[in-house]
Amino acid sequence: MGKLTKEELMFEYLKDPHNEKLAYQYAKFFGPSDLTRNRACVSSYNAYMYAKYIDKGPHDTTRDIACRSTRWAYDYAKEIDKGPHPWTRRGIRSPDFALDYALNIDKKPTDMTRKIACYGIHCAMEYAEKVDKKPHKETRIACCRLPWSACEYAEKIDKGPRKVTRDAACRSARFAYIYAVSVDKKPRKETREVVCRESYHIFAGQENYKKKYEEWENSLKKK
Repeated sequence: MGKLTKEELMFEYLKDPHNEKLAYQYAKFFGPSDLTRNRACVSSYNAYMYAKYIDKGPHDTTRDIACRSTRWAYDYAKEIDKGPHPWTRRGIRSPDFALDYALNIDKKPTDMTRKIACYGIHCAMEYAEKVDKKPHKETRIACCRLPWSACEYAEKIDKGPRKVTRDAACRSARFAYIYAVSVDKKPRKETREVVCRESYHIFAGQENYKKKYEEWENSLKKK
């Protein structure tokens, strides 16, 4: 391809104007143009490559196509725009990438990245810890989908008890017990009822959290 003259390459391109590879090669040797950019950008990957190696900078056309893929929207923001842009932020559709975008591109919390990050419990927890750096209603709700994460959120993010995290933790005898010990740091009716109720369904080899709860409660009385 590189041995063709400009006229020969143009002739080949005109014979097959929808050939994205030919359009990319033409632009590579003779510089960017609206015509080759529109032809070459048939996928998010191609749009990113055109922006990086042909335009060597951002362009609305390449950004628009790149943002149809979460991965290439993120890479476009990082490598081409070298900063945040509303289009690339809207292109982020997975919790992991939303967390990374907030940490590495925006470098601050936004409602959009937080919302997407909260589709994943681990990402919601990390967003609260590393991006918001404080509790937030959305991250708390996301982490209350499971007992373990509600318990961890209460301990690490809220740094204290709340009814919503306690209720979520109390869907499990194990985490009701952990919540009582690590978050409430005192016995409560709600946590006690859960461990007592589930003690009737213990199978061989399972921990008896009612027994553990009673031992812990008795140890507090002795202090």
